[in-house]
Amino acid sequence: GSTEEKLEWMFKLYDVDQNGVLDRKEVFSLVKGVLRSQNDESKSWDEMKIKVKADELFKRMDADGSGSVDKAEFVAVASKDEQISNALLT
Repeated sequence: GSTEEKLEWMFKLYDVDQNGVLDRKEVFSLVKGVLRSQNDESKSWDEMKIKVKADELFKRMDADGSGSVDKAEFVAVASKDEQISNALLT
């Protein structure tokens, strides 16, 4: 599928409670899954580094400051994020 379709699938996969938005915990799980799937040995992604990346990504995604990320916000930012884009290629 297209990049957007893959991102929508990823959004649904990590929207654990299926409420149509991602909270901080769900974004952390997504980032952790993406980074670990890339298995980049040059960057050891410990929990702290993952949290920092997840928090940074969450702030960028939560454009309206609602405390959660809807699908449109997720797709807009995730499509420009290097790690997430790379994960879609695998």
